[in-house]
Formats: sequence, structure tokens, C-alpha cells
Amino acid sequence: MKNLFIIDDEKSICNALMFTFENEYNISIINNMLEFNSILAKSVPDVVLLDLKFGQINGLDLLDKIKSLYQDAVVIIMTAYGTINTSIDAIKKGAYDYILKPLDPDTVKKLVSDAILYQESKKIKSIRLDNIKKSFNIIGQSPKIQKVYSQINRVKDVNVNVLICGESGTGKDLIARAIHYEGVRKNKPFIVVNCAAIPQNLIESELFGYEKGAFTGADKSKMGAFELADKGSIFLDEIGEMDLYCQAKVLRVIQNKEVVPVGSGIARKVDVRIIAATNKDLSEEVKNTNFRMDLFYRLNVFPINIAPLNERVEDIPLLVNNFIYKANELYGTNIQGITNEALNKLKERKYVGNVRELENIIFRACILCDDEYISVDCLQYEQNENYNDKEYVSIKIGSSLEYTEKELILSTLNYVNGNKAKAAKLLGISERSIHYKVKNYLGEN
Repeated sequence: MKNLFIIDDEKSICNALMFTFENEYNISIINNMLEFNSILAKSVPDVVLLDLKFGQINGLDLLDKIKSLYQDAVVIIMTAYGTINTSIDAIKKGAYDYILKPLDPDTVKKLVSDAILYQESKKIKSIRLDNIKKSFNIIGQSPKIQKVYSQINRVKDVNVNVLICGESGTGKDLIARAIHYEGVRKNKPFIVVNCAAIPQNLIESELFGYEKGAFTGADKSKMGAFELADKGSIFLDEIGEMDLYCQAKVLRVIQNKEVVPVGSGIARKVDVRIIAATNKDLSEEVKNTNFRMDLFYRLNVFPINIAPLNERVEDIPLLVNNFIYKANELYGTNIQGITNEALNKLKERKYVGNVRELENIIFRACILCDDEYISVDCLQYEQNENYNDKEYVSIKIGSSLEYTEKELILSTLNYVNGNKAKAAKLLGISERSIHYKVKNYLGEN
């Protein structure tokens, strides 16, 4: 049973309230300050009915003390001197509500019942937020990441499309998974499509499926990602890389809730929630006619913007501790922590690769560290990562355009230690393009 505290210096009121609630709550009666201090020291209240004028003491002062000791206690002010100013002061100090004397038993019972429901809903919300953080390894306590936690909690059970925006390495995939697996569709499929990694001539069939004989090599029919995600969610990662033709077909899925496989004229109904992500500014892409305006507004129903690591430096200590724990689990290391000097160096650093870059730095440090604590000497960064110091590629006059392009791409990849995303950013082309060109030049996937 819940604990109900009745704090009033009029014993007749306390007795009447005890009679009203005695079968539903564990009741503690407080008639004076001696009882107040004694009972609050050894018992935790769930709900408090507090008289505004407790003898010669202002009930708002007692409200402050109760909330300082038991922040989750729900306090209802009882007063015979109700004014607007009084109610505003009480609410500002943390009271749930107030009620006027003389008390009506039914009104008091309803108010206390509502207060209990309010208290339970707050606890459930807090538990859910903690579960989101723990289950999906979303780490941080900064105001910007706390806002993301709140947005996940708000949208996870609402059937609207979500657009997650943020630089590479900020954890957009973690946010997408949290939205799905904490929401009402959690027991249904979650299908991931990386729009940057699929060649343009294949992405249509990957998304919408195809019929047998639709093209050379289609020896049997195949369901597309949208059908596989029916009743669940589809995560369109790096949707900014999708070509305009496929964008039009995605728009049709959103509008008509149906897909038409390649080689088929028959539409199939689907119930899919779309979670899209991009590291591009899609509003700018719309202006540059690289992205459809109508699709942008269909996807951008509930936007979530993830701040880069450089804008939430206060999260770095939590992230470092988490990555040390992960490294110990993955590599069998036994690192206990990091020195203040090394941590300060990490806080001062400017991150291009965001959280993923910090994770790599800590993993390397844990492997290299001979002591229990990571020192500055253990922090090794990527080579040639200062993009302001440009290297030059020597090309002979008369070289073919294909040879020149190949040399430039391979030199850029060497400059960034093979990181295709960074190379694409430096060259001003899409990740999908660089994947295709590397495969063409070197036969790599």
C-alpha cells in the first residue's frame, strides 16, 4: 500500500481524512513539528496532504523541506485561504495541486487518486528513459543528448515518420533502433537499408523487390525491404544519397501505403514506419534540386537533430568510461580508467569522426596501455588527419581523365588511411560514388 501523510494541526480534519483513506493507504498523522520531524526521518511518503497554515508555520516552508528530502513525493496543499497567488506559489515550489477547505471527501479521494497516477507515470517515464540509454548504448548527460532521449520517448509509440540528422559518427543508427525497439512496433521487423552502399541500379529492387524474369539474373521473385518491414519499421540510412527516381517511388509508398515490385504491375499494401537518417542538410539539397521537396516534408514529420561531439564535450568522460569497459570486454584488457591529463587532452580535441572517432582512440589506447590507467602517451590519433595541410598529387600533362581521377581518389584514400567517408567529403562526392569508383579501379567491395 502507498504511504499517505496527513499534515494538519486540526485533529478533527485528520480524523476525517483517516476515515476516508484508511482502507486504501498506510496513513501517518502529523499534528505538530515534533511529529513532522520524527515521522519524516523514518518513513517515506508517496502522497502528502499538507495544511497551508500549520499552526504558526507557513505550509510552503514545510513543502520545501518535504521536497528536499523526498523529491518524488506528491504534495497536495489544503487551505481555507485559497487565492490565485497562493496556488501559484505552491505549484512553483513543487506542489501537485491544492484544495480548499472545508474538504469534500469525494473530491479529496479523486485528487489523491490522480496524484498517485501522476507519480506512477513519472516513474515509468524515468525507467523508460534509463532503459533507452542502457539498452542502446546511448551515452551522455549533456542538455543536447538529454533532449534526444526525451524525443525518443515521445515519438517511439507515435506512428509518424522520423528524420534523424547529424554528422557521421554521431550514432544515428542507435537512435533509430531505440525508437523502434522501445516502441509499439518492437516485436515486428526492423529492416535497415544503407542508401549510400547500394549502387543506383540495384537500390530500386532492394527497396521494392522484383518479380521473376524482371531483369537478367532474376531467376526467382524477391521481396523488397518495404515488404519485409511490413507492420514494423524501415531505417533508410543516408537517404540523402538516394537518386531522384527512387525518391519518387518512396514518396508513393508513403502516400499510398503500397509498393510495386520491379517487373510487376500489381501494388501490394504495406504498413511501414519510416525512420530516415542523413548527414546532409536536406533543405539545402532540396534547394539544389538533389532531393524532392515533397519527400523531404513527408519524412521530416518529427525531426531529431544529434549534436556533434564537439558541441557536447561534457559527455566525453561518460563516453570514455563506457569505451574502456567495452574494450576490456572485447580485447581482454584490464584498464581501470584514464588520467586527468589524458582526459583533458580528449576534451580539448576537435573531432571529425565524432563519437566513433573517440571510440577508436580509446580502443587503441587500451591495447597500447601497459598500466591500469590510460595516460597521454597512450593516446594515438589517426595519421595525416589535419585536413588544412593539403597534400598534392603529381599528374603528368597528357594523362587521361580516367588515370587522373584514379590517382586523385587513391591518393586521397591514402591520405585518410582508407576511410572512404572522409575521402568522399574531401573530394566533394557521395560515399556511394567513391565505393563504386574504388570497386571499378581496384575490384574492391
